Amino acid sequence: MYLVIDTSTRHGAVGIWRDGTLARTLAWRSRHNHTAELMPAVDEVLKGIGAAPKELTGIVVAHGPGGFSALRVGLGAAKGLAFAVGAPLVGISTLEASAYPYRGVGLPVCSIIESGRDLMAWARFQETAAGWKRRTADRITPSEALLAASVRGCAARALGGVVAANFALGAVMMMHLARVAAPFFEAVEVIEQHHDGKVDAPSGTGMATAEAMREARGSDFRRNVADRETLPNARGAALGGVTLHAVRLPGLVAHQTVLFGGLGETLTIRHDSMNRDSFMPGVLRATRAAMELDHLVVGLDRVLGLRSD
Repeated sequence: MYLVIDTSTRHGAVGIWRDGTLARTLAWRSRHNHTAELMPAVDEVLKGIGAAPKELTGIVVAHGPGGFSALRVGLGAAKGLAFAVGAPLVGISTLEASAYPYRGVGLPVCSIIESGRDLMAWARFQETAAGWKRRTADRITPSEALLAASVRGCAARALGGVVAANFALGAVMMMHLARVAAPFFEAVEVIEQHHDGKVDAPSGTGMATAEAMREARGSDFRRNVADRETLPNARGAALGGVTLHAVRLPGLVAHQTVLFGGLGETLTIRHDSMNRDSFMPGVLRATRAAMELDHLVVGLDRVLGLRSD
């Protein structure tokens, strides 16, 4: 019976492997507190199958890449448990563990996870006649460089793919309409609202919307700057003259309002994702399109025919 631990990222997980099957699992989204969350999770999965730590015959732990502090918690706990119960300890690559479930697709599998500071950790694997093989070492690459390399790689191999900031069809339409309106207004602000577990702020959709409007306009928007901010950053962040506000609250999923201002009028464009089912129609469209493409497309709007450049 093996205990499996993964604290590589904000998504922690533990599980029990027994008699050739996964007997019990528990996953959670950590709020920078793997230290307090991990051992209660281990205790819960063991109790869930009526087992005690002394019954463990091995411990498996993900050793990264991932967050330094998060990994340290998992590795430290695994080592301590292995020593206490006298069980062997085995480390596995987080990227390989993420790629392995897709071994049957018949193609190379590239596993990618965020590594902080706009960096991405990645590696390639493939199932061959000789078994599961690692094709590259774990690598760390800036996200823009990884995207550019993916564009070149897909073109060279005539492979299709889609990279999108948001797969909700309504969100794509919201961004498209904002792009259409941008040349006709001098000022605009974006208010993006998400659940309180979202890592980044502003969101990728918010930033992509601002960049698209700036591109369509051809110059920065005229942004209001307060003469005096009584609290720092009260006016939000700025990108291309677009003011961005990020709201994080429990109960939200994904919502965005684009608010244009002109002489004596305003224009509001808003999208709301009420649950995560809203992303699936776009994912299906992107997947079907990728099977027919011979290159990598950036933006679901291009898949939908809203842009041709």
